[in-house]
Amino acid sequence: MKNIYPKALNNALMEIQMDPRIREYLLAVNIFDNFFSHDLSATTDIYDAFALNFPDSKYRPKLSEQYEEAKRLSKGAPAPDLKGLTLSGQEVVLSDMQGKLIYLDIWATWCGPCIEQFPYSKKLNERYSDDDVAFVYLSIDKVSEDWGNFLKEKDLPDGHHLIEKESGSTYEAFQIWGIPRYVLIDREGKIISAHAPRPSSAEIVELLDEYTAH
Repeated sequence: MKNIYPKALNNALMEIQMDPRIREYLLAVNIFDNFFSHDLSATTDIYDAFALNFPDSKYRPKLSEQYEEAKRLSKGAPAPDLKGLTLSGQEVVLSDMQGKLIYLDIWATWCGPCIEQFPYSKKLNERYSDDDVAFVYLSIDKVSEDWGNFLKEKDLPDGHHLIEKESGSTYEAFQIWGIPRYVLIDREGKIISAHAPRPSSAEIVELLDEYTAH
């Protein structure tokens, strides 16, 4: 449902009476703000419409630049091969898990909404325990001791628990504006969704069922 929002706002802005210059600006902001907070499919149509309706817009160069960057995270594109460290300090890269479906959970110990999703993630683990699904929990904590203590003290879901090797690399790789963030990657290392549904949603079950034996 969240992917409907950019188009709905775009349509509303086209219908409301206002100064054309203000309309142009607000339409551009809507597209720009949603390039990296939704799957690209949510903004492609309104991006194309903006280019058609405002061919000489001063906002087009920046929008075009961001559109090309967003395509890097579109469905079917190679997933960024992030590097993480285990609690024991062993380096792991996402491509190590190629051959499995990867459900990547990007979180931090200070993120309440991230932690609230863990009980639901446990249920997902149980549901897909017989499938080739790798549940990867990648922390972006800057203080590794905070992350390590959290793992030792809390009852967390099974899976691959990692902390990013290079601070900020995850935000840059996936153009993240906020967490939690979930990414689904296919068995060939290609992106299925760079904005996958949360563990608590019915949509993630439907999506995982589509790519597993369920």
